[in-house]
Amino acid sequence: KIEEERYRRTNENAKKIIETLIAKKNKIERNELKTLYESNGITPDMIVAVAQDKNVSVELPDNPYLNIVTSDMVKKEREKGIEINTSNLPETIPLYYDFATNARAKILYSEGKYVVLDKTPFYPEGGGQVADTGTINGFAVEDVQKVGKVIVHILKEPHKFEEGSFVEAQVDVKRRQRLIAHHTATHLISAAARLVLGKHAWQEGAKKEPEKAHIDIAHYDKLSEEEVEKIENQVNEWILNGIRVKAQVMKRSEAEGRFGFAIYQGHGVPASEMRIITITDLDNNLIDAEACGGLHAVGKEQMLGIVKIINTYRIHDGVDRIEFVAGPAALDMFRKEHKELQHIATALNAEISNAESRLDELKKAKEAAEKLLKTNNEAMAQLLAESYKGKNEINETIDASKDFLISMANRIVLGNKKAVVILKNKKGEVICIAGPESGKKAIEVLKEKVKRFKGGGGDRFAEGMLV
Repeated sequence: KIEEERYRRTNENAKKIIETLIAKKNKIERNELKTLYESNGITPDMIVAVAQDKNVSVELPDNPYLNIVTSDMVKKEREKGIEINTSNLPETIPLYYDFATNARAKILYSEGKYVVLDKTPFYPEGGGQVADTGTINGFAVEDVQKVGKVIVHILKEPHKFEEGSFVEAQVDVKRRQRLIAHHTATHLISAAARLVLGKHAWQEGAKKEPEKAHIDIAHYDKLSEEEVEKIENQVNEWILNGIRVKAQVMKRSEAEGRFGFAIYQGHGVPASEMRIITITDLDNNLIDAEACGGLHAVGKEQMLGIVKIINTYRIHDGVDRIEFVAGPAALDMFRKEHKELQHIATALNAEISNAESRLDELKKAKEAAEKLLKTNNEAMAQLLAESYKGKNEINETIDASKDFLISMANRIVLGNKKAVVILKNKKGEVICIAGPESGKKAIEVLKEKVKRFKGGGGDRFAEGMLV
């Protein structure tokens, strides 16, 4: 039903846009076709159909779909531009799956910012998880990428290590713990989304960073507050009741047979053998199973602490993004929000526990003060208006808001339909109201009497700013 209603609305909106377009021109350029499709879902066929319905001739480019399907809508992998030949280098031995955070390793290649070791504790970017950072012999490593079977470390500054020499590789441990917590939490949120929303809620993408993470979920409608709360509650219920995280290499046929095709969350490509991450409760009931090469809290489940969803929004039709924090990042967020809340409570002269009720009191007091101020302003405007009784031409400067000037001028004209009123304030705002029996037009009076101003208006009312 939602898709049918969305389709109907899209067609109605598209028809209006096309009608406006073909009324102005009878030739549609290729770049316009691309914009119409990407912004409004308007296809070349729809343009032709509306044109025929209106009995109008419209010219489209040859092969009109070509630019749409070959446009930059197709997602491209981020190019790192690593310009080294790794074909003559042996496969790097990964140590990160064993939770290694440091190692004594041999330099196989060193040129500029690029360093290749025989083995490494550094996790290279992949699976939506950013790379580890740290140091090699004290020199900062800012990125790590896998090129074929070789792991390339990218230094912050160029440095030449002697090939064949041994170095100390050290990973930033606290940063990695944050990434592990976020990656494992991603799998739990994915599982909870399928439980709350339905099996169609497939993972369309994810990114795990130290500060926060996000997961993109396929769903036919924007997530409601209730659905988000259910997903968050389910994840934390699993964590608080206890989970077990395991990693094992399995043959593709065995993994699919045991867990089904749900292991391919994020559209991973099947291989003959794959690393499967399983999360179960303490009674060994399966919560989630996914093919994943990322780092997880295997035997270190306490790293997750608590998971907090901080934002959700629709990134495009049919896909919602869930942003969240877990573990140390969640603690950071709670501390930051508590500090901000304490600051607000202090400003309200209240305790955090009753800050909300204090704010409600102040809002009511503010509303009452504004109501009283409005009443007083109306009375003042009426008093001032009466002081100009009998005058047909009024041109004054009054230290008041523009709304007050308009209210006062309206009251003068209401009492004298022949009056023409020009009022200015110290901000440089100017208004003019011409009475219906004055025989004059407000905009023309303003142009004549106040020569240097920017603004506009009509017969009865005009306004602007003094220049």
